[in-house]
Amino acid sequence: MSLPAINDLFGPELLQLAQPLGGPDQLALDAINPEGVFALTPVWGPLAFIGLWACSAVLTGLQYYGHALGRLNDSLVYRRGMISTRSGTVPYEKIQTLRISESVPVRFLGMAKLSVETAGAGGTDNAERHGRELIIPLAHGSRVWRFAHGLFEFEDPAFERPPKRA
Repeated sequence: MSLPAINDLFGPELLQLAQPLGGPDQLALDAINPEGVFALTPVWGPLAFIGLWACSAVLTGLQYYGHALGRLNDSLVYRRGMISTRSGTVPYEKIQTLRISESVPVRFLGMAKLSVETAGAGGTDNAERHGRELIIPLAHGSRVWRFAHGLFEFEDPAFERPPKRA
């Protein structure tokens, strides 16, 4: 029994990459033994990881699609989402913490995220119950810092390296 979809998409390339590891001669269910499956793992493992990462990126993009943020009186107003739309307001007096996140891949691209923690939250999901709301899902780092400084006055954190010898 052959695997036509896999043969059409990755067949020769997948087999060629798996040959030095003792991979199978063809991609057919009856021709693959346990050693052949083990030899294919270093090849299809990264392909599966990339595929899952791409699916996650698409779902996140749909979740934050059309993100809009504005100020209305003494509140932040947001709206986002393509499949399920979400909107809300965050009053300034309820904001307790501003959090700017820059993970390594995001920092490499010069981007940042801004979230706020609020008092008196009582939503349905875990982030809402703990009073966390992602206000800016992803934007250029300098714009995130400017927006945060526009909300509240605070000093930029200054970090120093620890001494080389203690």
